[in-house]
Amino acid sequence: MPAGVQVLEGGPVPTLEHLHLADALAATARRYPASGITCQAPTGAAGRRSYAEQLTVGAAVASRLRAAGIGPRQPVLIGELPNRLLIDAFWGCQLADAVPVVLPPGQPERTGQHALAADGDELTVLELPDRPPYELAGLGTAAVVCYTAGGGGQRRAIALSHQQILSRVAGTAAHNGWDATERSYNFLPLRHVSGLLMFHVRDVLLGIEQVHDLPAAALADPLAMLARLVETGATLSWLTPPLLRGLADRLAAVGAGTVPVPGQLRTLMLGGDRVDAAHIESVERLAGLRPGVIVPGYGLTEAGSGITSAGAGYERPVAGLAPVGWPEPGTSVRVRYEPGSALGDIELTGPSCGRPDSWLATGDVGVLGEAGLTVLGSKADVLVGPDRAWHAAELEQVLGTLAWQNPELLVACPSPDEPAAVLLYLHPADLTGPSARRARPLIAERTGLRLAALRPLPASGVPRAAHGKPLRRLLVG
Repeated sequence: MPAGVQVLEGGPVPTLEHLHLADALAATARRYPASGITCQAPTGAAGRRSYAEQLTVGAAVASRLRAAGIGPRQPVLIGELPNRLLIDAFWGCQLADAVPVVLPPGQPERTGQHALAADGDELTVLELPDRPPYELAGLGTAAVVCYTAGGGGQRRAIALSHQQILSRVAGTAAHNGWDATERSYNFLPLRHVSGLLMFHVRDVLLGIEQVHDLPAAALADPLAMLARLVETGATLSWLTPPLLRGLADRLAAVGAGTVPVPGQLRTLMLGGDRVDAAHIESVERLAGLRPGVIVPGYGLTEAGSGITSAGAGYERPVAGLAPVGWPEPGTSVRVRYEPGSALGDIELTGPSCGRPDSWLATGDVGVLGEAGLTVLGSKADVLVGPDRAWHAAELEQVLGTLAWQNPELLVACPSPDEPAAVLLYLHPADLTGPSARRARPLIAERTGLRLAALRPLPASGVPRAAHGKPLRRLLVG
C-alpha cells in the first residue's frame, strides 16, 4: 500500500526566446514563410493563411481594438466564432496586448465592456458600456482566459500567463521531439483550451503547418478522421479515449486492410480520460499504425492543457489502464496518499502550471509507478470501502466481468446520500436480468461497498466534457 507522497520531476524549462506571444508570432512569420494555418469553414470550404498573413490580419484587428479605446491588459470577450475568426481575434488581442476571454459555448458572459464579434467574414468590436468590467484575479499577467470543461454550471474561468503558455510549449516540444517539420491535424474546437493552446498556439510558436477541421465528421464516424490524416499528410494529431474506443469498434467492424493507412503519422496524442491499453493495441494493429504512435497524456485547463505524456522508454501494458507517462519539462507531478488508501490526489507544480512555488490540486486521483503516472479520474468519483478507496471507473471494470449486453454503457457513480454506496446506470435498462442480479453481491464481495440502486442510463449516455472526460456527477443531479 503506498504511503505519504510520491513525486516525479519534469526538469527545467528550456530557455525561452520570447516572453510575449505576439513576439513569438512575429518570429515565426519571419522564419517559416512557407508554413501556415488551414481552417475548415462552416460551409465546409477550407482556407489557408501563411503565418506572415496571419500576422498582418492580427495587426489589423489590433488596430481596431486600439481605435475602440481598448488599452493594454484590458479584457476582450470572444464568444462563438468560426475557427478562422477566433484565431484572428486571439492574435489581434495579443498584438494589442489585450486579454482575450474565450467564453464557453452557450454561456454568454454578462460582464465585460468590450467584445469581438463576427460581421460577415470580418471581426467587429462591440462596445458594451452598460456592462460591469470583467473581473478575475491575475488578469494583469494573463495572455488569455479560458474556461474549464466541466458541465452543469461547473465551468471556471482560468487566467493563463504568457510565461506559462510559452513554458508549456517549450516543454512539450522538448519532451516529444516536435519541431517545424511536423504537420498537425486537429478537430477539437479552438474555443477549448486544448484546441487553442495545445494545438494552435503550440503549432504557431513551433512553425508547424496546421489544419483545423470542424468536429462533426470525425465525431459521427472516427474512420473519417483516419481518412483526413491521410489527406492532410499529418504527422501529429490527437484523439480522446472515447473516440479511440469508437475507432477500435469501427475498425473491427470493417476489418483490417480496408481503410487508408496514415503511414506518415508519428504521434497520435491521447488524453481527456482514462486510457484502456487494449483499445490502443487494437487501433494500432487494425489501422496499420506503428507501435508507439498512440501516446497517452494528461493535462488540465489550469496548466494550459497537456503536461504529462509517454516518452522514450515507455512500455505500454497489454491490458488494463495505460499510464499517461512522465511530466514534461516545466512541470512536476506528485501523488499524495491518505493513510490506508490505494489512490492518491494528483497535484502539479512548475512554471507550465503557473505554480512555480506551490502545488495545484487537480481534482483527480491516480498512482505513480515504473511507467509514470496512471490517472483513474475525478476525485469526486471516489468511494471509500472498508479496506481501501475505489474509483467509480474501477468498479465499472469489476462489473465488466459480468455478461452485460453493452458493458461500455455501464456507469458507476457514488451515491450522494451514502459515502460507501454505489449507483449503477446501465443501457439497455435490464434491471432484473442475470447480470443485474449478480451485480450487488459482486460489488459487496470484491469491494465491501453497497450497491444502492440500479437505474436506466439516459439515451444520451453519460454526460461528457468537450474533450471526452465523463461527468458522472451530472447523472445523479
